[in-house]
Amino acid sequence: MQEKMIRYLRNLSPALLGVRSIDTIEILEMISGSYNLNYHVRVDQKDFIFRINIEPQSGLSNQIEYEFGVLKFLEGHRIAPKAYHFDDRRQHFDFDILIEEYLTGDDHVHGYGTD
Repeated sequence: MQEKMIRYLRNLSPALLGVRSIDTIEILEMISGSYNLNYHVRVDQKDFIFRINIEPQSGLSNQIEYEFGVLKFLEGHRIAPKAYHFDDRRQHFDFDILIEEYLTGDDHVHGYGTD
């Protein structure tokens, strides 16, 4: 999977991700979620989340496109990560993908019955 992600990223325009070059790519870790595989990637010293949506949680067939639009809307409010790219063509992966800003900080887990 990591080699596939690297090949995919190398085919993107550096300007799309706001970097000078896509020569240096590191896959740092994978954090699985209930509906996504979330990879922390570094491209030209800039950190991103490369998200592979393995199951839509909203019932929408265009889940990733919808999330991309919401993140773009929220960009000016600085309350969500910046969305850089989504791909729902499924030419390179079996699932839709979203590339967004990597935010540093503590992880928050929300569960039932917790405060």
